[in-house]
Amino acid sequence: MINVVDIAIKQYDHIDKNIIQALRDVVWQASRFLSGSTSNETPYEAVESISLALTDWLAKDCVITTALIDDRNFYFYGIEPSVFIKSVDPAFDLTLIHVGLPKLYKNKPLYNVALYHELGHFIDTHYNIVGRSELLAQPTHATNTDAYKTEINHRKEYFADLFAAAYTGEALINFLTNFVGSQKESKTHPSTASRIVMMSDLINGKTNPTIDLFNQVLTQLGLSELEVRYIIPDIQKEFDDLRPYKIKDQSELHGIYPACWKYYDEALSGNNSNWADYEMREVINVINDLMEKTIRNRMIVTKWEAV
Repeated sequence: MINVVDIAIKQYDHIDKNIIQALRDVVWQASRFLSGSTSNETPYEAVESISLALTDWLAKDCVITTALIDDRNFYFYGIEPSVFIKSVDPAFDLTLIHVGLPKLYKNKPLYNVALYHELGHFIDTHYNIVGRSELLAQPTHATNTDAYKTEINHRKEYFADLFAAAYTGEALINFLTNFVGSQKESKTHPSTASRIVMMSDLINGKTNPTIDLFNQVLTQLGLSELEVRYIIPDIQKEFDDLRPYKIKDQSELHGIYPACWKYYDEALSGNNSNWADYEMREVINVINDLMEKTIRNRMIVTKWEAV
């Protein structure tokens, strides 16, 4: 990005000012996330998990940068090497990806499962999956109506949910239940109940018209279908002893999310006597710490073996 800015400054008088303005906006946004990625506050564990999921869908080079935000929201936004950057520096061939998550959740990997959902939105946008699905699906409403726009908005959320469920199983269902509760249908989102049914179908190997529609589009694009991509490890023994679990492979790395959510629910509900003397706050903090350490150990071992 520094190289791009240097070139833009040197050639400023010869570059279209609209391109300069657009480039300024891109650099400004990128700098916010780059600065956030150089601090010790970066949630490396969450970034590691979604980075590996990203490689299943995108072969090109990507750089993931993170920002901790004050509002209660998550997002995953990609900047392709657009005409504005390419016109200034043709050698620039990276996709910049900006990840935003609540500052309060930086050490709460259980809740950062939502980033898989945001990654699903990015994949949808990158390949125009929902857009292509419009060509295959029989529209329920006239295309110029608000009802049709709502239908498309809901389909985007369903794809992101299904994408996340393919990697994390019921972890996203648990997160949704805790994060948004029993939310009713709106113009932008389906009801929580409908979203849970959709994800449960995929997790349990059931088919439905929406899953079939997405898989038809993915097949046309030469991409993998939506399917379960995780293995849930048995973390009971290690976590009962307050020790991190040793993740065996990438499937277990994704599967650690539903495994930890299940363990977490049992500890909070009193079904695990090992946690009977802990306060709720302690249970939440310790289990998140164990999960964080589990993923971090896997990261260290993987990087060590790659040297």
